[in-house]
Amino acid sequence: MPLPWESQSLAALAYMPEQLVWYRIVVLFMAANAVRSTIDRAWPSSRVGLGADRIRQAARSAAVASAAVLVLQQAATRTHDGPLVWVLPLVSGIGGICAALAADPIARAWKAKRGR
Repeated sequence: MPLPWESQSLAALAYMPEQLVWYRIVVLFMAANAVRSTIDRAWPSSRVGLGADRIRQAARSAAVASAAVLVLQQAATRTHDGPLVWVLPLVSGIGGICAALAADPIARAWKAKRGR
């Protein structure tokens, strides 16, 4: 796949929007991998307690990330996106809020499962 500034024909320029989408996807996956590896390194030594505190912290992070995605989606110009691009971030945010509210029962179930 040629870089956008290396295009030498009109046919190659016609594929520019598609290439830019692929570049965004690559950057998104690289950023997600960097965040995951950072969390993997920081989580064991975090000051967040065990059980419900960790669940609440993860749930709050998911809810805040979902809200950020919803805000950034509205700020970005989207010509190729479908009408329901807001569904996944909204569902993730609601899931994070529900997990934060149910952190104590989840922690008890997790502890009972690990205790067996």
